[in-house]
Amino acid sequence: MDKTKSKDDKPKPCCVCLETKKARDVCYFDLGDGAEVKCRYLVEAHKKCMADFGFKI
Repeated sequence: MDKTKSKDDKPKPCCVCLETKKARDVCYFDLGDGAEVKCRYLVEAHKKCMADFGFKI
């Protein structure tokens, strides 16, 4: 295991999962009321993507 890597080597949350983030945001903006239910699958996809990069959401 390479112990020389710092946690600064980890990408920032704003710089990963841009596609799932955009899809989630567009869904929320387009649907407004009821978006929380209708866009849930996009939120879950984004959370999974973030978790794959090591972020705990």
